[in-house]
Amino acid sequence: MSSSNLPALTAVTFGKPLKPQTPILVFLSGFPDDHRVWCHQIEAFKDSHHMVCIAAPHFDQQGASSKSPMPKSHPTGYTMDETVDMIVACIKRALPNKDQKFDLVTHDWGAYWGYFVASSKLGKRINKMIAFDIGIGFGRTFWLLPYQLGFAFLFWIGITFGPDLADSLFRFFIRVTLIDVGPLGHGFKLETMSPRPVDEIRWWMGWPYYQMWKAILGGKQPTDATFPSMPLLFINGKKKRVDFHSELFLKKINDTKGCKQIGYDCYHWIMWELPTESIKEMKEFLD
Repeated sequence: MSSSNLPALTAVTFGKPLKPQTPILVFLSGFPDDHRVWCHQIEAFKDSHHMVCIAAPHFDQQGASSKSPMPKSHPTGYTMDETVDMIVACIKRALPNKDQKFDLVTHDWGAYWGYFVASSKLGKRINKMIAFDIGIGFGRTFWLLPYQLGFAFLFWIGITFGPDLADSLFRFFIRVTLIDVGPLGHGFKLETMSPRPVDEIRWWMGWPYYQMWKAILGGKQPTDATFPSMPLLFINGKKKRVDFHSELFLKKINDTKGCKQIGYDCYHWIMWELPTESIKEMKEFLD
């Protein structure tokens, strides 16, 4: 599929006006977030940086409807390559000066896609990369299966049987897998989860999981991300039942000059749960 058939992502900007010498932060968010997940970081850097916030395709729709926003050309979402192409194109539109470099800050699916952005031709413009909670590889993988397959299945329910049923099941599923402390639950506290209102989190936001598991179950393994060539700060939460990184990834960070890893006693939305601590580390790393 050519890039001309892909929708154009919208970048939301904050902070100082874009000028040749202005430091730039590009934020990539994941499920189920938009720019609001970076509100503490935006406030902290507003007087020093120009900031560009990019959400996953269609996740930037505030007051999101249960009706799927997917275009007819892509009713089930986008492949990894297509998503990265859209992100790269959005950054280029937001930062048209090819000589202007920036720092990349990512979370969740935004981090996964961010590793591919960093290894693309655009990566030459990235000074440093910060990734929240999503590394390369996985640890304690059993706990990945219930929620990832569930999100993928509920997306299929939505496109097959309609949005109302999918939305009802989706909200129940989020409670069982993310909030409840049970055999499948991660035990997240609502106040530490995404700042996105629960009634804006819709079944169709599961399209990245559907795309990934559709490929896996079809016999195609997900493309492995490449360790970034620029300095990397990796900040992860240690309270989860799953690690979104491998031990080999942590070893690579510790063995690579200019890279750093920090683990906090918190959950997945670290920059929302521990803004003061995470902003301090960001500023020290970026200086």
